Amino acid sequence: MAVGLVGCQGPRSERQSPSPELGVAIVHDLQQGFKGDDVQDAGGCLTGDGDLIYATAVGEIFQLDEQVHSLLPPANARESITSLVCGDGGLFGWIQDNRVDTISTFDVNSGLLRSTRITDASAITFSSRRSVLIAAETRLLAWFPHLGKNTAPVPVGAASSTMSWPEDVEITSNADYAALVEPGGAEVWRLNPWPPEVLGFLRCDCWDAGLSTNADPPVAALATGDRVRLLRLDTGRAVETLKLRPPSVPTSVVGAPPPELGIAAVSPTGRYVAAGWPDPPTLTVWDRETDEEVLVEVGPGPPARISWTATDNYLLVELGASAEGNGNLLQVKVTPRS
Repeated sequence: MAVGLVGCQGPRSERQSPSPELGVAIVHDLQQGFKGDDVQDAGGCLTGDGDLIYATAVGEIFQLDEQVHSLLPPANARESITSLVCGDGGLFGWIQDNRVDTISTFDVNSGLLRSTRITDASAITFSSRRSVLIAAETRLLAWFPHLGKNTAPVPVGAASSTMSWPEDVEITSNADYAALVEPGGAEVWRLNPWPPEVLGFLRCDCWDAGLSTNADPPVAALATGDRVRLLRLDTGRAVETLKLRPPSVPTSVVGAPPPELGIAAVSPTGRYVAAGWPDPPTLTVWDRETDEEVLVEVGPGPPARISWTATDNYLLVELGASAEGNGNLLQVKVTPRS
């Protein structure tokens, strides 16, 4: 029986003043270097060690740790990358957007490149045992590239009629739950035990939803208005509702309503919540253990997506295009100082 994803809890409006104990620092800004003019809007992901993988507009793929390393040379076949995700052990993958979308994975350690083709693929993520979970319109598929170059994706199930075109797909580390995300909300799937089941739809005016992939129970962070709702995936009930402090300058237009959050993501252990304000472009990080909140100005474009590594140490902030630029990638380090 499907679980109705409902539930509410009052926002925690009383919080401490911003504290310097929580460190939030931008460690890499691709627009100010590292071939920043060529970085695509959706062309970046972070490895578990915090290294940055990113793609340029000409299809070249780099890894950035202390230095910049070219992983794959420029190629016309990779000009239209629409998604880039990192897995474990030097594995990453992407979607090439063309008439029949091509999904590819590359193993940095072995140099092995695998590809398959699926119509209308829109988002991918890595699951357990190096398999790939693919959202393609209202379909969810699994692909196992490590089993051989001729393996084809297999159907997992069909999304409900509520979903139309997922922009993102995320999965918990134990592969028990997954979420398909589009601007109107997130659809939650229970993948284990088999057969998979759609639990319900979490409504929010957001482009991105982040899962606490290593927490028990796992929760999803959904941005709506000036609040972030944390909901358990197994029950759909609210764990917490966070009312976040907006930037000091609420809007660039006199008399306009205050800005609303567009994105939110909870760290893998569930300790931190990161969210983005569009105007002025600002990143906020909240430590749920110490009740501290830190705001960091970013820009010029608004935060369009937030993704954490497999730990709570690093997150990647993708900035959308603006009048001043074509998008940007920020690598942010989060440090609780004692």
